[in-house]
Amino acid sequence: MAYNPTGLLLTGIARLLDLKQVGVYRSDAPYVASDTAIIMKTMPDSPDRCIVLNYLPMLAIPDQAHNSGLLQVACRGMPGIPLDSDNLADACDQWLDGLTQYQLGEDCTLNQCYMRNGVNLGQDEVERWITTIQYNVDVDTPQTALRNQ
Repeated sequence: MAYNPTGLLLTGIARLLDLKQVGVYRSDAPYVASDTAIIMKTMPDSPDRCIVLNYLPMLAIPDQAHNSGLLQVACRGMPGIPLDSDNLADACDQWLDGLTQYQLGEDCTLNQCYMRNGVNLGQDEVERWITTIQYNVDVDTPQTALRNQ
């Protein structure tokens, strides 16, 4: 089994937001224009409405299978609708802020997730507004040879 807590965290959050019908997560098929796509790392040109997930590890305890970091959720709305990105960010926040003990798979558990900050990033060249929220997350990770529970 590969050690990939970042991948487990991001795909686990993507699947949760898909399950709660905030957006659509597909790892093996293209998105259509009407989707609210849940994407990893980089904001795509399309579809217009999307949620982009990123993770920045901030703290690891040397002898424990645990880390803490920032989960970034960037939401882009439909062109010309300024509050659409905020509405999408609020829909994500409903399921993420306060989330505890969420099983991500392969001995990886999100212990807690709570909002750190949020900011409106303005709009892109086609008038799609972007709102991003960062969450503090604590994750129990799979053990490694050097990090035990």
